[in-house]
Amino acid sequence: MNDRELLELAAKASGFGFMEAQIRGGFEYGFCKSGVFTGLRLADQKIWNPLTDDGDALRLAVKLAIEISPCPEHDSVLCEPKGSPDSIITTEALEDYGTRRAIVRAAAEIGRTK
Repeated sequence: MNDRELLELAAKASGFGFMEAQIRGGFEYGFCKSGVFTGLRLADQKIWNPLTDDGDALRLAVKLAIEISPCPEHDSVLCEPKGSPDSIITTEALEDYGTRRAIVRAAAEIGRTK
């Protein structure tokens, strides 16, 4: 699953207000000048990307009640939505980007079930 698909599923789970793109029938994407995908555009025109923004990732974790547990002995981080089945647990390397990615992956799994 690529970053765009992860963000779309996480956005679906979050219930945040995103702009609908009439052409694509889905989310409106934010792009930088080089054409690189930068995130999803919120209804207030801001770009949302919890894969690259700590604040977006933390707000997503709080909104979905995702518990974040560092596991230093395994050099990983564990993310699990509170009260979820074990199949939604996600782990990533214990790095800033790994924590954000684990949060988004957990949110995407919630979005997949909606």
